[in-house]
Amino acid sequence: MTAPLNGVTGADLPVLHWQHPTAYDPARVEPVTGNQPYGKPTGGLWTSSPSVWVNSVPTACWVITPHPAARVLVIDHVHDLAAVYATYPRSAPNLFGLMTFLDWVAVADAFDAVWLTSRGVRAAKGTQAFWGWDVETVFFTRPPLTAAPAPEPAR
Repeated sequence: MTAPLNGVTGADLPVLHWQHPTAYDPARVEPVTGNQPYGKPTGGLWTSSPSVWVNSVPTACWVITPHPAARVLVIDHVHDLAAVYATYPRSAPNLFGLMTFLDWVAVADAFDAVWLTSRGVRAAKGTQAFWGWDVETVFFTRPPLTAAPAPEPAR
């Protein structure tokens, strides 16, 4: 028997940053329309905790504030990963045969965001759907409530 899906609300999320060379514009957050060839979803908005990418690339940093009632799917453990795969499977052919990915469109229909915690990153290593999710990430399937320029780091 598969464990139930783990979820929280936007009010439970940590502080999130989004780095980009241009100002945040919710109209530019594209809808989730499917999967990239290697399993990541298309569209949406990718964010992370402040310490992850700060000063890694020369871009502007924005503090993202999710809607407090946003429905957030949490992947924090291998059991969460199994539940997500069992609930939202999508099989697709590739060079090695039939692979199981996630149906990101169905996930986006059910949730406003997906939070892959740092522990969840370790649990998801080697899975096709989370290939390339190297750090704790909150992936928004629709625009969050607000974004504001992040304060400059203390020197």
